[in-house]
Amino acid sequence: MSDCYRFLVVTDTISPAEGSPKIADSSRQAVLLSDSLAESHCALAGALMDKYDWRRAEKEFQRALALNPSYSDMHRIYAALLTALLRHREAWEQISEAIRTDPLSLPNNAEVVRTLYYARDYDGALRQAQKAMQLNPDYYRTHFWMGRVYGQKHMYKEAIGEAKTVLSANSDSSLALTELAYSLAMGGREAKARKILRRLEERRKASFVPAYNLAVIHVALHENDAALQLLRQSYYENDWALLVIACEPRLDPLRRTPSFRELLAKVGVPG
Repeated sequence: MSDCYRFLVVTDTISPAEGSPKIADSSRQAVLLSDSLAESHCALAGALMDKYDWRRAEKEFQRALALNPSYSDMHRIYAALLTALLRHREAWEQISEAIRTDPLSLPNNAEVVRTLYYARDYDGALRQAQKAMQLNPDYYRTHFWMGRVYGQKHMYKEAIGEAKTVLSANSDSSLALTELAYSLAMGGREAKARKILRRLEERRKASFVPAYNLAVIHVALHENDAALQLLRQSYYENDWALLVIACEPRLDPLRRTPSFRELLAKVGVPG
């Protein structure tokens, strides 16, 4: 149940305000029911990451590792924690172990691309993406991370194409629309990016759209003050996306501002 609620939160299907307490409650219940299951401790680690409790989260991952070193999902999620803390070498070791234990897993292969993207090894990420595409060329999360990588390589036509592929697989998804708007803005197609931004702003009045998503679009539009204001709001929304603010390349234009450094301190990640 904890894993299902997490999926709903990270896909922006439900808000963290609704989902995070359910993630925490169900993961704690899982550990109470069976302290000897790696899956239970991995779920609890994820709940602790939501609270930016990095030390206790890593302790739970280590417990899961001791219980079942072959639990592939644990290695993949542990890699995400290490990435958030800029411990990229260790993150690579964990995602590599996830691949070793389950080499045909589509999420694992897509997360290799993610791990390299946040380590800013863009060429390596694209090489891994091509390998992942051989398993399933239609898996949307591979296209999602390829779009991110293309954006950082200033290959905006390709980034827009990947974002459209993700959107076609996730019709009307706020996250997919955000990726498309960011790529359009960075590629100089500001009017189309603003049209999507207005659409998301209107949607936010009636349903959950993360402030973080809007912030990213404002960064691409060179509207840093608006982006910072939205990022502060996303902190109070307990947005899971803030877990990567220390390593997210798209936020680089904001890094030297006092407001951004203050946010890093609140999340408890390196600057």
